[in-house]
Parts: sequence; C-alpha cells; structure tokens
Amino acid sequence: MKIRKNIPLISVLFGITSSMLFAVESSAGSWSAETELFVKAEYNDNINLRIPEDSATGGVINPKFSAKLKDANEILDLNADAKMTRYSGHPEFKRDEGSLNVSWITISERSQFQLGANLKSLSSLDDDLALRGLSDGQVDQKTAALNAGWGYQISETFSMNLNLSFSDVTYDEPDNFEYNINIKSGNFLEYQQTVLGASFNEKVNEKNTIGLSVTFVDYQGDSAGLIDRPFDPIGFDDLQERELEYFYTIYKILYKYDFSKEQAFNFSAGVSEQDIDDTRTIHRINTGTFVDTVLTNPVVTESTNDSSVYTAEYSLKEESSEFNVTLTQDLITDSSGSLTDQKKVVLKFSDQFSERGSYELKATSDDRDIDESTAANATVTDRKRLLFEALFFWKLERSLNFTLKYKFTEQEQVNTASDPQSNAIYLSLNWRWRH
Repeated sequence: MKIRKNIPLISVLFGITSSMLFAVESSAGSWSAETELFVKAEYNDNINLRIPEDSATGGVINPKFSAKLKDANEILDLNADAKMTRYSGHPEFKRDEGSLNVSWITISERSQFQLGANLKSLSSLDDDLALRGLSDGQVDQKTAALNAGWGYQISETFSMNLNLSFSDVTYDEPDNFEYNINIKSGNFLEYQQTVLGASFNEKVNEKNTIGLSVTFVDYQGDSAGLIDRPFDPIGFDDLQERELEYFYTIYKILYKYDFSKEQAFNFSAGVSEQDIDDTRTIHRINTGTFVDTVLTNPVVTESTNDSSVYTAEYSLKEESSEFNVTLTQDLITDSSGSLTDQKKVVLKFSDQFSERGSYELKATSDDRDIDESTAANATVTDRKRLLFEALFFWKLERSLNFTLKYKFTEQEQVNTASDPQSNAIYLSLNWRWRH
C-alpha cells in the first residue's frame, strides 16, 4: 500500500523562525511579552449529545505565552499555547491541545508582506465521527502549516492581495480502530492542501467598494480502513485503501457599503468548480502474518461539481454596543474527506455596560449537507446544529477577569428518530501578566 511521505515542515518552521528573528533583531526592535493562564469549570447535561442523555462535569487548564518584537516597519509575533480538558467519568472526552505560531510582518508605504508558520497537535474524540456515533476512541491529529501574504496599494483607490498557504495533516488512530469491523473504511484522510488566492479591490467612493477574487485549492488525501464484506474467510480482514484528490476553483465578486464609520455591509458571492478523483483499492490482510494481498485493481471515479458560495455580513457599532449578523454558504472538507456544503447563520450582540463589565448574546444555525459522491461510507449523514450562547464578563482587577457562560445545543441529523439537546454552564478565570 502507498505510504505518504510528509514534508519535514517542522524543520522548515524552525528555519523560518530563525530567519524572522534574525531579520527583526538586526533592526534593534523592542521586545514585549505576556503570560496568560485560563482555567474553566463546566457542567454539561448531555456531554455526548445523544439519547439517552449523559451528564458530566469537567475542567480546562490553558497556559499561554506570547512575545512580540517590533520596530518601525517590522513585527515578529510568537505564540505558544497548551490546553488540557478533562471530564469526570468520561475519559473518552479528554482533549489535549498544543500549538506554536510565529508570524513576521514587514510594512512599507504601499505594501505589506506577511510570512507565518504554525504547528498544532490535538488529541481528542474526533468531532465528525462523534456526530455520527462511530467512535469513542481518542485520535491524535498533527497539523503543520506555512502561509504567506502580500498586499499592494496600486493607487489611492485600487489595491491587490496575494495569498499562498500549505498545510499537512496527519492522524494517529488508536489500536482499537485497527480491527473493528464496525468502523467503516476511510474514517480519516491524512492530507496535504495548497491554497493560492488573489483579490482586487476598487474603492469607488467614500461609501462603495467593489472587488473580485479567485482561489485555487489542491487537496490530496489518503486513508486505509477496514470494511465489512460478506463471506470473509476466517483469519482475514478486508481493507480499503483510498486516495482522494480535489482541485477546485472559487470565483467571487466582492462588495462593501459603508453607511458610516459605525455601520457597514459586506457581501461576496460566487461559484466553486470542483474536479474530483477518488481511487479505491481492496486489500486482504492475514491477521496472523499481516501479509497484504491486493484483491482488486484500483477503481478510479472521476467527477465534477459546481456549487454556489456567498457571505453577507451587516455590522453596527455604537458607543458601548455592537450588533453583527452573518450569513454564509461555503464548501468544506471534514476529517473523512467528504465534501460538505455548509450553510451558516450567526447573530451576535454585545454590550459593555460599565468599565468592568460586558455581556454577549450569540445564536448560530449550522447546516451541513454531505456530497454523497465523496462520502467515505454510508454512515456519513447530513446534520444541522442550533446553538445559543450567553456570556457575562467582569474585570475583577487589572490582570484578572471572570466569565460566566451558558450554551444550548440542539442537533438534527438525517435518519435519526430524535433530536438530542444539551445545556452547558461554564465558569472561568483568566490571569494575564505582562513582562
């Protein structure tokens, strides 16, 4: 079977970091740093969002560190983050996260260039699989990413932006995934994705801005998982190897209308054109000797698809409050490699009622429709989530903040007889120390 060799992005990351540090340090910039500690307690009356309900109490510890080196024309940012989540009586929902981010920005009179790198590790119950009821096992995911962006002001009213990013995602599945025929093939696709984008904007007058953008996405993923086939001989398991490649182009028109400095409307709409190559090969594995025999020649399925994408956003800022509504339709890829049409509506209102206190209300509708031609297996289903969040924030002292949050979640899923709900309450404290 094909074993994908990953590009050594860790070496690249540290090479870029060293170059950035040398570039800014040589210009005698000034340093600043901040340490942060975030702790949270949670009660959730339906932690796994299923029926029957199962309540849980949990907590989060999240230390962070950030440093910035800045001079007149350059900024170097370094951020490190570690987060640990645990629930009493539910070890399957433990979650460990870590990330390291570095970015370098250089600014001139007409242009801005940004270079960034990111390393991230995540050990958790995979959200996509949990929604389908497929797994209670922990999965380790590692992500390495590089990105670059360049913006140039061609004239007083006309500007352009170019962006390039590359990401590499790998999974380390637990042992209990390897020989469980209830887990269908293609649960996780390790993938590499390259994105190239360009946008052009013209400020017509004080209130109107128009633009165009084009984005090219190349996605290459592969996986191997057990399949349940009738009449398998004793002592053998059948395994399906999958290689999936998407290439899609997104064209958009852009429009912005500024009613005033406090009120604005943003809109973008376009089409996504996808070319899909899906290659599947069946292997038979001897569970005693682990000898791999190819049962079928690779079967290649080629297809094309068009879908519409759009974003509409209205924002209003007043002296102490802010209102925002956003509607989006986009094309995303989940952990199994399935192309998903996502429709999302977000309403948000926030108000700072005193120097120390503020609150926020947020309602979200997240509707996801799976492209069946790219679904890894029949267990992949459409679903819709409704969320309501209420947050109260209070500044206890200069370096200490308190937050109280309530979250309601309801999930509607195709082919299920009930729509599970959950209610969660969070209490958190956040300390910050500047150096």
